[in-house]
Amino acid sequence: MIEKIVLENFKSYYGRKEIGPLHKCFSAVVGPNGSGKSNLIESLLFVFGKRAKRMRLNKLAELIHSSAEHENDVKYAQVEVHFQEIWDDENEPDHYEVIPGTEFQVARRVDRHSVSKYRLNGQESTFKEVCDKLQQQGIDLEHNRFLILQGEVEQISLMKPIAANSNETGLLEYLEDIIGSNRDLEQIQTLEKALEDKNDERIEKTNRVKAAQVEMKSLEKEKDIAVNYIKKERDYMLLTNMLYFIELGDAVKAYNQSVEQLAQLRE
Repeated sequence: MIEKIVLENFKSYYGRKEIGPLHKCFSAVVGPNGSGKSNLIESLLFVFGKRAKRMRLNKLAELIHSSAEHENDVKYAQVEVHFQEIWDDENEPDHYEVIPGTEFQVARRVDRHSVSKYRLNGQESTFKEVCDKLQQQGIDLEHNRFLILQGEVEQISLMKPIAANSNETGLLEYLEDIIGSNRDLEQIQTLEKALEDKNDERIEKTNRVKAAQVEMKSLEKEKDIAVNYIKKERDYMLLTNMLYFIELGDAVKAYNQSVEQLAQLRE
């Protein structure tokens, strides 16, 4: 969370001004015209490395306080944002505990020549080092989806549900960028291609099965004829076998009678 924002000679604020402590759920700035919304938001834009044009200025030096009372004695403007990690108390909406050792400050100063310098925890730093530090806390300065200006709200609401082509951004793509799911798009596309290939394979095999079923159905009549023939052939063999057994019985009986007659003749 942002604990507080310290402004020095920034725009309409002369000297050192502290805005804070801020609520742990601070997420929006609202108010009537002239209440200071732009000053606060532009102070964050300034710290987060935005160019003068983004803040409706011709050069950064225009951020330095200028008034009739302090026309020549103000040499610079500076904004310092204090961050900290906290533990939320679910039972107390306004209560939290600061995690020891997680506090850090990011500052940016600009002089009359529009030359700006960054400081991280009081030490002179580079913009890349500031980006890396904030990136670790989930603040992506490259894509800047964490800070939405007043005019951008209407633009977002008027977005198409889905982009018409890869060069445009629709509401779906915008939300995916905020959530971070667009990082998985390549893997999703690979899996979708694999799924499409498997579906094609499934359709091909299903068509082959259907064709085989049609062919099998056309062979039902021939199959029934063949089965009936085999059944009749089996019945014929069973009857033939029974006949052989009957004939064998008669032959055995005749043989036994012949043996008896032969014995009698011998006597």
